[in-house]
Amino acid sequence: MHTNCQNCGRPLRNQASRTIGYGPKCYRRIRNTDLTGQYSPAQIEAAFQLIDDAGILPIRPTVWATVSTDGTAVHRTRTDTCSCKAGARNKPCYHRAAVALITR
Repeated sequence: MHTNCQNCGRPLRNQASRTIGYGPKCYRRIRNTDLTGQYSPAQIEAAFQLIDDAGILPIRPTVWATVSTDGTAVHRTRTDTCSCKAGARNKPCYHRAAVALITR
């Protein structure tokens, strides 16, 4: 549960915002970001699901902890790299898509 927006730092006032970790304006900005052409539609949808499930947390200003789909692994992710299997092969993954959505 979050008390402040992970993007702008403002206090979160309603339960839904506290659950996902973003205020309404920041969340709308994230949902309106267009990543088509960089990631597949399935990766973009998985990235939104990761954000909705609060499965992404900042570690450092440019590094994020992202949770795997089944919840058994945590990956270190940046916009250009990820510690998941796809990231190790230098391929785009939904973890990187989630970080790209949040940091735009």
